[in-house]
Amino acid sequence: MENVKGILTMGKGQVVEKIEQMYRDIGYKCKVHVLLAADYGVPQLRERVFFIGTKDKSIPNIKIQKTHQKEVKDKTTNALPLYLKVKDVLSDILHSTPSNAPKRKILVKDYSEPPKTKYQEYLRKNSDKLYEHIAPNHSQKVIDRISHVKQGKNHASLPKEYQLKGGYPNIYGRLHLDNPADTITGNCGCVSAPGRFIHPTQNRAISVREAARLQSFPDEYRFFGSMRDMYRQIGNAVPPLLAKAIAKAIKEVIN
Repeated sequence: MENVKGILTMGKGQVVEKIEQMYRDIGYKCKVHVLLAADYGVPQLRERVFFIGTKDKSIPNIKIQKTHQKEVKDKTTNALPLYLKVKDVLSDILHSTPSNAPKRKILVKDYSEPPKTKYQEYLRKNSDKLYEHIAPNHSQKVIDRISHVKQGKNHASLPKEYQLKGGYPNIYGRLHLDNPADTITGNCGCVSAPGRFIHPTQNRAISVREAARLQSFPDEYRFFGSMRDMYRQIGNAVPPLLAKAIAKAIKEVIN
């Protein structure tokens, strides 16, 4: 089971206690893990709580091995690679302009450049086309506002004439090429939603495909429904590379 980190403090911890009791009621032992997606090869500072249960006594032995690190702690040959950055994800399609898809019509683009990083090779391994590289239209007023947001900044950095009077302070956030992405949510197609969903160099929201890449979905994965549905499918999912790390740890314990 996966949920946002805030669940740990809900009801002063009683929600987590209730969940653990529900596991016990059906005969499972439960262990709670707080995992940061960037530690497992996902280019995103996404922190989530996982409840892992088992009917035997193996649960204390489950250790989810990290594959990446924030900074170099030693220079040995066995050192883990650093967190992936936005440019590691998007540099091969950075200058590609997304389509504004008509309702229920899937548009396809050719790759204009070869993969530039190992992560992009992973993304493109089984795909020869760029699917769902689509993004919403913005009004000229929104585009003007976005144009004043620098990489890594948000609404709080805007000139006064472009600031909104109310709402969350961390809206209109722009991705920074040299940092991992912030958490990709189900609202990642909306620039005025809390988070960092503006393309690092273009004045628009990230496309469906760009959001998928930041979640570690390979380019062969397809998304369907309205654009809103697609963004939700991506943002509400457990990033595949994080899911893989958890599954690997469970498999090792079972074996």
